[in-house]
Amino acid sequence: MNNVFFLFLVGTLLSFFPAGCASKAKPRETESPKVVIAPPPVSPVITEPSEKTLFNGKDLSGWKKTDFGGHGEISVQDGEIRIEMGAELTGINWTNAEVLPKINYEIELDAMKRQGSDFFCGLTIPFSNSFCSFIVGGWGGGVVGISSVNGADASENDTSRNLFFEP
Repeated sequence: MNNVFFLFLVGTLLSFFPAGCASKAKPRETESPKVVIAPPPVSPVITEPSEKTLFNGKDLSGWKKTDFGGHGEISVQDGEIRIEMGAELTGINWTNAEVLPKINYEIELDAMKRQGSDFFCGLTIPFSNSFCSFIVGGWGGGVVGISSVNGADASENDTSRNLFFEP
């Protein structure tokens, strides 16, 4: 670095330095300094997520068949719950609903359409003091959405999407 540029740089920095370093006036002897004590920082309550598996992969423990009338067979095969198509509806209900959360939770569902053309999956879950239903393949086989949003079913609210499902 040449000396002229270096002196220019130092001189420029020194011309700004005193303006930013002025000291504050000291309080008078009779004036007591003010002390502000900030409250301790508040830590959010963090709870570890807990998982609850509702299906053991072996049998229908904790589940019961829903008596819709005209329902198909329900069985466990190869670690899967098989819900066969019935004349109307076929379903199962979790029998220990009081252990399920009602807000701030996630649920995971794996489903496979094997046959049929309408409503291959409907999952009703708790929400606050009520319920809603996640519909897959409804209203002719293509509607996916959440029913009971502001009183509207999955085919009539903003959650509605149309998808194609192959068996």
